[in-house]
Amino acid sequence: MVIPIEVKSGHNAKLKSLHLFMEKTPLDIAIRVWSHPFSIDEVTTQSGKKFKLANLPFYYVGVLEKVLKDFFVEDKTSFFTFIGQNW
Repeated sequence: MVIPIEVKSGHNAKLKSLHLFMEKTPLDIAIRVWSHPFSIDEVTTQSGKKFKLANLPFYYVGVLEKVLKDFFVEDKTSFFTFIGQNW
């Protein structure tokens, strides 16, 4: 199972490869690890697919599983079940 995680150092990243990946996957959640504060964005690919992008500061990587559980509880069937976990 591949979970889309993009690691960026700058704020103005276009995330082209992440958008391409998201157009081909049934997932509706992706993760960006970066140097800025935590946030969640609703993103739309060029083909019109919408997904949630969790923007995590580098220091959150160690608690990634907890962050996903806490902030995406409503998305359990589309994300957690898809990756084969019992949350």
